[in-house]
Amino acid sequence: MTRHKFSIGQKVKCLPRGRTMADRQVRLDPNERYTVSRLLPLSGFDPQYRIQAVSSGRERVVMEDELLVEDMPDMPEAANAAHA
Repeated sequence: MTRHKFSIGQKVKCLPRGRTMADRQVRLDPNERYTVSRLLPLSGFDPQYRIQAVSSGRERVVMEDELLVEDMPDMPEAANAAHA
């Protein structure tokens, strides 16, 4: 059974892989940051997610192959010094 790769609350980025040209132009902004708000049932064999834009709060449904893990922010200077 296929499982969801991302979890609720996880920060992600989207790839502009809409199913139509209109989707690619309007649906996904590759510079926007999103939070996974709900795990949805599979579409065929592909997991789906409801995600919410951090800046606007707009929600959308995407397939798992449209998501990437958001890069972790740099560690604060104090933490960097502790690891040196």
